[in-house]
Amino acid sequence: MQTRIFHICLPANWQAQAGSPTYTDSSLAAEGFIHCSTKEQLQNTLDRYFRNVPEVLIVELQPAVVASTLRFEPGPRTQEIFPHIYGAIPKNAVIALHKFSWFNAARMPLQDAIAGYRQLWIGEVPGIISPTLKHRTYEVAEEQGIITRFEQFIGSTPGCFERSNLAGHITGSAMVVSEDFNEVLLTLHAKLGMWLQLGGHADGNNFVHEVAATEVREESGLTEFQFFDWAQENKKNGAKGVAPQTPSLHDQQPLPFDLDAHWIPQNQKDAGHWHYDVRYVVAARRSQPLAITDESHDLRWFSLDEARTVTNERSMHRQFDKVERFKRVVTAQ
Repeated sequence: MQTRIFHICLPANWQAQAGSPTYTDSSLAAEGFIHCSTKEQLQNTLDRYFRNVPEVLIVELQPAVVASTLRFEPGPRTQEIFPHIYGAIPKNAVIALHKFSWFNAARMPLQDAIAGYRQLWIGEVPGIISPTLKHRTYEVAEEQGIITRFEQFIGSTPGCFERSNLAGHITGSAMVVSEDFNEVLLTLHAKLGMWLQLGGHADGNNFVHEVAATEVREESGLTEFQFFDWAQENKKNGAKGVAPQTPSLHDQQPLPFDLDAHWIPQNQKDAGHWHYDVRYVVAARRSQPLAITDESHDLRWFSLDEARTVTNERSMHRQFDKVERFKRVVTAQ
């Protein structure tokens, strides 16, 4: 028998029955039983039925206490075997109550990535970073300011990945570099009339590197590329907020290499708003064919010196400076 089973309910429903020795759910009257999940099923149940619920309560139960009313049987809309309780749940069966928010859970991967970014670009002591990363225009105050702004925005904005959050939202982008780090691929943005890296809205995807990868494919036609990241063993082992030390190419939740918040002016469809752009480095084979979309007036490879002549934007020049510094690391390996 399972050592734990779980029932998911709204906090208000549980609170409304706080004075009762038992808890009952509306499904008991409607279907004759209370829905539960095993530990292995819990994540899928949350994802399938509670994705858009701001907060739920996960009631952890001891099966032995409800054994007389507990049945394991197929669910009403699936053949998967679920635990069902045919009666009210006695409170003495409750082992623990866990509050869960998809909005909070969704933000964790990005918060972890930014914690790693902070240590990489700020260091344990502010400004004391690896000499291999200190590019020619590095300013600790600039990095500190943007990191703090991202931390505050993400922490205070449950819907930060949705463009429906009108004040501002997360976007993901990629600075595409040639494999030798001598050139960068830029797009002449059709709406903004500026040479920029490839990128777009997260639209609910909380794994922002996936957003960046999708934009690279859709906006350039490139099919073969890899993220440039700073990988290390303790990152593989699940350590959070730890700055990697050794650069490598891989695809598994890479750290961003730059962060930027910039204002998007009002247009025919949207009011003015902020884009909180999470940026990655992507290395691609230069000989691959390119495909220009209707979101771009042009798409072109530039040397780093050439790229600096087509834009005066500080956030673009900062990216070029970081890529230039990365090139020294790559060529030194």
